[in-house]
Amino acid sequence: SPDQKIDFTRFVVNKPWGCEYLVFSNPHIEIWHLFIKKLASTSVHCHPNKKTGLILLEGEAIFSTLNESFKLNPMDAMVIDAGVFHSTQAISEGGIHLLETENPPEKYDLVRLQDKYGRTKCGYEGKEAMFPDRENSLRFLNRTTVDLIEKDFYNKRVSVQSIKVSEG
Repeated sequence: SPDQKIDFTRFVVNKPWGCEYLVFSNPHIEIWHLFIKKLASTSVHCHPNKKTGLILLEGEAIFSTLNESFKLNPMDAMVIDAGVFHSTQAISEGGIHLLETENPPEKYDLVRLQDKYGRTKCGYEGKEAMFPDRENSLRFLNRTTVDLIEKDFYNKRVSVQSIKVSEG
């Protein structure tokens, strides 16, 4: 079983295709930054219990499901329903940088169908793949206010705003 006590706010997770780290987290959503090296790709995988969104910040990519593929350019976005198998491949020279949203936040909600790095029957990476944060990471952590937060990242202005919806 996965070690659910990992504090992802302190680490960058090394992947065979690049790396990822947590940008923002609250009880409803997480935002992750992914870097995928040129011609590398994520596994063909799905998340049975969460919806995922991708926003390409820099570079060009091919996003694929089991049925179709799409070329993505900077600021293109995809929304992936729970249970949809998908993969993202970097095709630009410098690789790609993208933001991934996960709703609800559950890093271990992962089923790999195919993986060219030998992880087909494996779950999410363990502590051995994690290394201390780097100074150039984009992080919006430990925020309790609903204020708008903005930072420049890869020549884009990234904003995170929490909006509270009142019931009644």
